[in-house]
Amino acid sequence: MAGQPTPRDQAMAYLGVITRAATEHRPASELGAIVKAEAERLGHAPGFEVYSQAQTIYSQAVALRNASTRLGSSPASDAITGSLIAQLPYGTGPSATGGPRRFDVRVAYDVTRNGEPGQDFVTLQYIGDLPLTVGELRQEAEDVAASKAGEYGSTFVGVASVQIGEL
Repeated sequence: MAGQPTPRDQAMAYLGVITRAATEHRPASELGAIVKAEAERLGHAPGFEVYSQAQTIYSQAVALRNASTRLGSSPASDAITGSLIAQLPYGTGPSATGGPRRFDVRVAYDVTRNGEPGQDFVTLQYIGDLPLTVGELRQEAEDVAASKAGEYGSTFVGVASVQIGEL
């Protein structure tokens, strides 16, 4: 029936808890309980297909985490290669559109706001090409994050992490 959400669409309702589980290195064996708890909190009753899709999304979130870790430990002079990029769970994939590649670069940055430490995020969008080197990407991320921190009345402390996801 047209207009009905697919199991993938339904599983995306749990993207936040799935991503957090991947970031916290929670084992895949715990994901069912994590999704179930969130479903109960939201008043949902997902079926098997939704849990199956949640596992796929979890795998993509782990791939993003791992690529971000590799990016964070790469020297500034390194070229940006496929090992530093992962598919975003909400993307269509590189071959689906037939057009230029699209990337969301999520930047977590530390700030001080009213004397208290905090963390904010900004997403840089690239269509076609990314900067050539890790150092160039980090510099762009730092420049944008510092500017955003100032716009929001915060003091920029530094970039905490950078994640390259392909849409």
